[in-house]
Amino acid sequence: MHSQQMVEPGSNAPGFELPNANRNSGEGTLSLQDVMGENGAVIFFTCNHCPYVVGSETRIENAAEVARKNDLGFAGINSNDPVKYESDSWDNMVKRAHKGMTYPYLHDPSQEVAIAYGAERTPEFYLVNPDSVVVYRGRL
Repeated sequence: MHSQQMVEPGSNAPGFELPNANRNSGEGTLSLQDVMGENGAVIFFTCNHCPYVVGSETRIENAAEVARKNDLGFAGINSNDPVKYESDSWDNMVKRAHKGMTYPYLHDPSQEVAIAYGAERTPEFYLVNPDSVVVYRGRL
């Protein structure tokens, strides 16, 4: 992932509308507003092939549960190029989601959303308050 700008705490969270590969957590396309809970949302950039993501799956699921208990939405966004990384294709995202993922798994194959956020690595987390302002950017 490469970026020219960075969304830092205090910045407005860029909006998005992306297809959801996890049918158990919402059908079709979801926007930032769809993901938001009463107290905001946790948005994170993820993928299927990154060893840091794979090694953090249990912690990420635990974070999703804590977020839900605190009325925060929670969604992962895969912005990897599926041509470069076949394991990050739509079909492979659907397969991963069906292995017990409890949150929306959104597809950003153009990397437009990752660029808007300034995401540089996976997993990279953004905590967004109810006013759509980023209050945290970084690790889990």
